[in-house]
Formats: sequence, C-alpha cells, structure tokens
Amino acid sequence: QTAQQLDGQITKWLEPKGYGKEWVEEAREFVLKRAREMPDLELEDVPYVLADWFKRTEGKVNTRVQSVLQGKRQDATLPATPGGSPTPVRTASPVGGNDGTTATQLEEMLRGRGWNG
Repeated sequence: QTAQQLDGQITKWLEPKGYGKEWVEEAREFVLKRAREMPDLELEDVPYVLADWFKRTEGKVNTRVQSVLQGKRQDATLPATPGGSPTPVRTASPVGGNDGTTATQLEEMLRGRGWNG
C-alpha cells in the first residue's frame, strides 16, 4: 500500500512538469535511496526529495538537449553535400482556356452535340 501511495504521489508530482510515467521508476529509486539515508523520512517529505531529484534530472536533460541543438546549429552552417541529385526541372503547365487539354475537351463536347468542325 505504501508503494502504491508513493507511486501515486510521484506520478501526481511529475505530470504537471511534463514528465510521463516512464520517469516514475527512476524517481522512486531516488526517493527510496534517500529513505535509506534518512530513516525518519515521511511520505509528506517526498515532494521535497522529488524537487532535488527533478533539479538534478532536469539539469542533465537540458545539458543533453543543448548539446544536440548546438550540433544541429553547426550542421546547418555546412554547405550542401556535392553529388546529390538536383531538383527536377519541370515546365510550367499551360493553364486557362487556350491550353491543349481544354481545346480537346471542348472539341469532344461539341462533337457529342453534333458539331462537325
């Protein structure tokens, strides 16, 4: 029952911060480690322990994200790789009443109505 209460409290604490259930196990391990170090730790103290865990975890996550972003920014400054296939060049499609498709359709429609042109 205590494990369920602890998991519920951790989940409730993590959700508003955008952390899903996949983080509960790691947070629980941190809380239990602290409970072994501090035998007088109560369930009411869990949010304070979680705040310490969150500060450490968020720092690690942000460091990794910033590293990836920096790499992407550096990659964006590199020139395009040579030898790639060029963008295909297409001719503009004729549009309007004077294109060949429209003229053919009009002739077929008129022939269907008895026109012999």
